[in-house]
Amino acid sequence: MAETKDVALVSSGREVGQVTASACQKLTSDPLPTHDYALALLKQQARLRGGNGVMNVSYSESATSIIGNCWATVSASGTAVVN
Repeated sequence: MAETKDVALVSSGREVGQVTASACQKLTSDPLPTHDYALALLKQQARLRGGNGVMNVSYSESATSIIGNCWATVSASGTAVVN
């Protein structure tokens, strides 16, 4: 995973664009996905878009997903920003 320590949760900034990420439990023996891990993936996506922050973060959780081949999923979405 890309380094994300310089991507912060912020309350304002110049919008770069919407970002989404999902943490997935592929195998029943894998750990359950967490909000923290989904946020880390979201920050990675923000960095890839040129952002140094994310705002308006929201989460959703779902059980078995045939399409995503996941037993459990935590998804995060937000806005990548430069501040």
